[in-house]
Amino acid sequence: MGTAARTISQKDPLHFFGPKQKPEQNPLGVKVKLQKLVEYMKFELDFTLAFSDGLTSSRTGEALEGHGTTITVSVDGKPRLYVHLDYAMVIPLLQRDLTDAEKMGCEWFLANTLVHEMMVCSLIFNRGCLY
Repeated sequence: MGTAARTISQKDPLHFFGPKQKPEQNPLGVKVKLQKLVEYMKFELDFTLAFSDGLTSSRTGEALEGHGTTITVSVDGKPRLYVHLDYAMVIPLLQRDLTDAEKMGCEWFLANTLVHEMMVCSLIFNRGCLY
């Protein structure tokens, strides 16, 4: 059985994998957006990040399962945002004998938990379910 020889053009999109064009990024623009977000969280939402030994319900006092909890309240018609994280997630980062991989794993876990809690906050605020 013979095989037919086929020439592939470099312009053929099915066969040519050239470098992707990256859009121009404006580092100053990203920095300004981040600064505005931080100012909004600090001054408009009175954002508070706290760490605690185990998590308990602010309503019932019962122990909560998980690594973080989000509390949103309305004070004089202004939303307030509190995120409490279990400090057991941070303790390993204080050890000096962690490998780079272990440290990155702990940082990733902490960052994911914080982002999760922030997304819970955005859902609560967007639905108007402040409690």
